[in-house]
Amino acid sequence: MSSLAQVEPVSAQVLILEDDPKYAKRIEKKLVSFGNISCSAAYDMEQFSNLLKRHPFDATSIDCDLNGYRVSDQALEILMELQPETAKIIFTAYEEERKKALQAGADVFLLKDIGWEVYQDNIRQGVRLGIARRIVKCLKELGVDRLPELSPGLLLDDNSEEMIWERTRQVAVQHRIDGKCAEDLEKLIKRRGWWRVFDTKSFIEETRLNKLRILLEYINATPDDLAAILNINTNRAEALLSGEFGTNTDTVIMPEKMDLLLSVLSYILRLSNYQPELMEHYWNVKNLYKESLNKPSWNESGFAEYLKIHGPSGLMESLYWIRSH
Repeated sequence: MSSLAQVEPVSAQVLILEDDPKYAKRIEKKLVSFGNISCSAAYDMEQFSNLLKRHPFDATSIDCDLNGYRVSDQALEILMELQPETAKIIFTAYEEERKKALQAGADVFLLKDIGWEVYQDNIRQGVRLGIARRIVKCLKELGVDRLPELSPGLLLDDNSEEMIWERTRQVAVQHRIDGKCAEDLEKLIKRRGWWRVFDTKSFIEETRLNKLRILLEYINATPDDLAAILNINTNRAEALLSGEFGTNTDTVIMPEKMDLLLSVLSYILRLSNYQPELMEHYWNVKNLYKESLNKPSWNESGFAEYLKIHGPSGLMESLYWIRSH
């Protein structure tokens, strides 16, 4: 499975502070074109403050000049008080405001002649920073330490985002397994695109091969794993995982093996309560049935190791136990 850390957020909220309604609409049009960003606009400081009190925002786009008054200090002070995690992007025509804005806590300072592509890219990065700060806050409240410090003045680098994603996934999965509630964290990571949701309807409509690929991705299967389990060479396993597998010869030779594996993985999906992010745990966990009087043959080693050792015969034996219990 490729890392989810760099995926675009599923949904994001941006607040625009701009005294020109037409220009604010122009900004909004540029941002909503991404499909995952929703915008709100404030045309004075009172509206700005009220919106921040009512709704969480991932990023703000702030014009320093409102009706002839320089307001960057005031806007940033309000943000620091009401929503310190929100990414603060200054978008103005006044270069002389740069030093003061960055000292006051702005994350990015952009001039309005910089070009829309650069502006849009910075907003997208700002959204990721804002969500990451909220996730880090949730993790700290859950007692997680050694997290990146997402200080003002810097956008999120790939290594920090990867670290946050890894720690977030570990914590969210463990809370689910332990039956604990981390509702705020789950909401954030679902919105960030870091917690996959199983869509039963679309899954049913997939071909058998695609169903198998989807479930193999959920358990983070490698070509070597798949080659051992199905007793095929690594090249064919790579082709199956990449979507290039599926010629008539392949489907004639391997239908039984693939059906067995698909059935076993479907059982793991049910064990995970149809939560894709939990499947890797149940694929690898050992001694899940330690209290059972009739333990399955993979209980001590876990499914993954057992099937890599025993291959297709292990699939058949596992499925026999599953269907008889």
